[in-house]
Amino acid sequence: DRLGEKMKSESSGKRNTLPKSVTIRMSPALCHSSSSSSVAIQSNETPKQSFESIRSPEFGRRTTNAIRTILVSKKFNEILKAAADMAEITNQSFNDSQLLMSKKIDHRLISLLRRCNRSSPHLELVHAIVSVLTNLAQHPTILTRLATEYTVDALTDVVQMFRDKTAIFALTSSLLEKVLLVNNRLVSKYSTPENRKRLRSIIVL
Repeated sequence: DRLGEKMKSESSGKRNTLPKSVTIRMSPALCHSSSSSSVAIQSNETPKQSFESIRSPEFGRRTTNAIRTILVSKKFNEILKAAADMAEITNQSFNDSQLLMSKKIDHRLISLLRRCNRSSPHLELVHAIVSVLTNLAQHPTILTRLATEYTVDALTDVVQMFRDKTAIFALTSSLLEKVLLVNNRLVSKYSTPENRKRLRSIIVL
């Protein structure tokens, strides 16, 4: 599709470097293990509230800008920066994590994830997206919403495609295990011989 072609086209150009304003740190080759942890801040607010009432003061503008970019931008560099911002935001704000889910950003991120290739700029995007999903999954109420066949299929593909990239492999396989184990139906579905072979060395079903 047009976005996929645009991402591939831009990924070969010189502009595919991570903007200096991005604050998360990733090694260029993504060859070292990394971990992502979230601070689960309890909140009584619901995702259906307005942007102003649910945004955290620190990340409010960055969150809404990142959401807008992920949903409408066709430019690779903008998408990469937005995903990197989301990785930092979701690591520190439960309210903003709820806001992302209310806008179905998880679906959009997974869709982008499935279009990535093995080029260096795309490796950065894959790592940023999986980091966002990992941070979101730290919250039980969000994890149950992430536990879908669509998510499992995408994560399984990422684990296989990037199994030689230590950081991505470790982060994605850990997230895949967490998503599978929260949903008995998914565990049963993916316990077939074929899927056991695909997931061998990743999770014991």
